[in-house]
Amino acid sequence: MEFITFGLGAVASNIIGQATQAITGLAAERLEGVIGNRSIDPGHDVERAILSAHCLAMKFVIEGINIDGKKRASSLDPYSPNSINAITSLRIRIEKIGKGEFEQIAADLATNWREVVPSTFPNQDRDLGELNNHISAALKDLRSLTTWTEKNWVIVEEAARDKRYGWAPLFKAKLHEALKKDSSFREIYSAYVLKSHSDQIDQILDLLGPDAGLESWIQNITSRLEKIEAGILRNGRINEDTAETIRNVEETVNRIAQNLDSSISTVFVHYLAGWLAREGVPKDKYEATIELALHQYLSGLKYLGQHQNSSPRIETKRQEAITLFQSGRLDEAEFVLDSLIEDPTESYRRELNSRANLLADRAAISAAKMDIIGSMEFLKRAAGMIFEVDEAQAWSWLIRGGEIGRRHAEITGDRYPLEYAIDLFHQALQITANGSPQRHPAKGRAAEWSQTQNFIGSAHKVAGDWGDEESMVKAVASFRDALKHCIRNNSPLDWSMIQNNLGNALVAIGSRGYPEALEQGVSAFRAALTERTRERAPAEWAETQSNLGVALVILGEQGNTEALRESITLFRSILNELSAESSPFLWATIQNNLGHALIGYGGKGDEGALNEGLIAMRKALKVWTREKAAYNWAGVQLNMGNALSSFGKGGRIDSLLEGIEAYRLALEVWTVETAPTPWAKTLNNLGSALVSLGEQTGEKVPILEGIESYRSSLAVRTRDRAPFQWANTKHNLGNALMVLGGYGDAEAVLDAISSYQDALNECSEETEPLLYATTKTQLALAFVEANRSAQAKKHFRDAELVYQRLSCTDELQRLHSTMRSCGIDVVGVH
Repeated sequence: MEFITFGLGAVASNIIGQATQAITGLAAERLEGVIGNRSIDPGHDVERAILSAHCLAMKFVIEGINIDGKKRASSLDPYSPNSINAITSLRIRIEKIGKGEFEQIAADLATNWREVVPSTFPNQDRDLGELNNHISAALKDLRSLTTWTEKNWVIVEEAARDKRYGWAPLFKAKLHEALKKDSSFREIYSAYVLKSHSDQIDQILDLLGPDAGLESWIQNITSRLEKIEAGILRNGRINEDTAETIRNVEETVNRIAQNLDSSISTVFVHYLAGWLAREGVPKDKYEATIELALHQYLSGLKYLGQHQNSSPRIETKRQEAITLFQSGRLDEAEFVLDSLIEDPTESYRRELNSRANLLADRAAISAAKMDIIGSMEFLKRAAGMIFEVDEAQAWSWLIRGGEIGRRHAEITGDRYPLEYAIDLFHQALQITANGSPQRHPAKGRAAEWSQTQNFIGSAHKVAGDWGDEESMVKAVASFRDALKHCIRNNSPLDWSMIQNNLGNALVAIGSRGYPEALEQGVSAFRAALTERTRERAPAEWAETQSNLGVALVILGEQGNTEALRESITLFRSILNELSAESSPFLWATIQNNLGHALIGYGGKGDEGALNEGLIAMRKALKVWTREKAAYNWAGVQLNMGNALSSFGKGGRIDSLLEGIEAYRLALEVWTVETAPTPWAKTLNNLGSALVSLGEQTGEKVPILEGIESYRSSLAVRTRDRAPFQWANTKHNLGNALMVLGGYGDAEAVLDAISSYQDALNECSEETEPLLYATTKTQLALAFVEANRSAQAKKHFRDAELVYQRLSCTDELQRLHSTMRSCGIDVVGVH
């Protein structure tokens, strides 16, 4: 790791000392007592995370019959009663941590967890050291839960101690997962590591990867630790602050639950409110997370009522669990099902279907409890158990598990459930292809294969929306594969759904600077609308119409005025079918999109369109308040900032100031951590408004602020991640530096030249001709300012050729006027 990244430089050793001193101060001392008393919220408990890592590692040891490519023993069946009982019992014991029923396993594994810390980092695998004692403790714990023969125990012990695939490396891997997934655990863990192992700070920082300087990072840890302490559970009582938070959240949960289904148990509502408060779900994700949890609760109720178990004894207990689930007593329902799943008295082979169904039932409860990974694990196990006798059911459970993970990831931004979901979808795809790796279905399975490809595409698109370009390309490929085997005449609505999904993925790619993909996305939406008609599927029709309108707006922003006009007409037609009372969220969405389109059109000189756009935006804000829909509210603030800035650039400084304020309001919601892409876009637009303010008022400070805003935006708008946006911001930064150069700053002019050249390295005459020509013009002006007329003339000529080829008469006339003012001859250049 390069210390310079964190501003440490040559004084690294001194800073390490300061870091260690800082972390051993009041915050660490306070944590010592908290952890010693085991009073941290169980959701963030260090011991809980370590025990979970232990359980998962042992689970993989049990299932890992094939270790290092060698089959250790055919008799060690991972789906045997012993294995299933062991896995389930381990998990149950860990789930009971919050009830204080974990003392013995904690004593064996976690009491001296600090001793394990050095061995859990990379490059420490050669010497297991203290981990050997923990392997013994893990095996002892496992042995108490099973009835394996001594022969099988030799196999298990050999597997557990394997240096490459055994308990130790798997434990480390799972602990690293906990570090990545749970920020609270990561900070507590890191605080102790910094306190006890300052010589390993390089490894720690490599693992955690903070973006800011070390001092700032430590301050953040201290602040977060204080917040954790404020919400800890002491002696089974929730402190008053946490209780008040739960009461406030419960009001929101109750409101959404009543709107969704008035039969939702009030006990479950209270449970969900407490979970939200303790997990620290960001306010801008409250409503979406609540709706997801309620949806999973209702889906669980529906699923549990769809079948009966073949065993009367099991069915009686199962109905008891369903009754508990209906009343919102999820922990008790979970316990009843777990007691059935781990009961060794039933004949395993005879009760195969019953046990598989119980695992799937158990998954429904985990999903309602927002234990997403647990739910996916149960469905995967159920599918594996039933696969040989019922492939269709196994496929269905894998798809269900994948969708649970995808929906959760889409809302929370959690990458691990999404990766797990993609893995489950691919397992389902193998079923529809009879295990073949080829990209085509087995005979008679075209419909399932097509559906699975659509699910895979949807999962990849979530990752693509997070900025992963490769995933978005994979999404497009999967949707296209799905269409190959979805027969339009047989399944017209399925076919149109996939076309709509393909359009969304193509437009996402096109919006990043690929016009051809945009055009293809528009074509996909138009194809979908041939089946998604207003009469046949009004809701789906409105959705695709809206998507088409958004694609047309983006085309308009890239220079297609006719596309902007069509989008405005389209959004108005949709609003004729909607009202704020019947469909408030969709109505607000369309008002926002209409406002966006009108503002884009008005930016070309139509002040009336700008005014109409602002009116539409303000209508959207009547539904999208900051309290109820913060993310959407911020989006409207961005669009309003764009409109007001367009007014302001025409000389109305009051509008410009109002636009700057709108951008800053959006940035109060969007941060680089929670919403990096819109955060960067808003900073880019704010930079333009600030530079314009400086130009109009003659003040240098707003120009400097604008330059800083552009540079901050480039932290997210990197060339690799978003090439078109990177080039656009580089162009804007060059413009701002040129304005600064007008104050006599020769170095700023040279920086502007460099920034324009950077932009031209990414945008080309073929892919972004207008941005290319504009940047060439600005670069020529910068060379004029730097007294390098020969280079200026060349770049003026390059811009001229593009405008001539595109028949941009107005732009060509303005360019010639600029060239003449710079003393560049334009005679004979046509």
